[in-house]
Amino acid sequence: WINGKEAPELTLIRGFTYRFDYSFSDPDAFIFLSRSASGEEDQNYTTGVIHDSDSNQLYFTVDNNSPGYLFYHHS
Repeated sequence: WINGKEAPELTLIRGFTYRFDYSFSDPDAFIFLSRSASGEEDQNYTTGVIHDSDSNQLYFTVDNNSPGYLFYHHS
């Protein structure tokens, strides 16, 4: 949920870093980015992604080579 909506579409701007905070969820849960809407593991996107598992946060820097569309998933 983001701002009261379940999995809304987000528009991110290249050159900026975004923080996804999931500290409210299960301590074993995590967020990941994927090229696949279904979250297939072989489609995970990791370029520019930093996971801070101590604080349950994901940082994503969108660079010029990032795909035009990515999907975020919560496990």
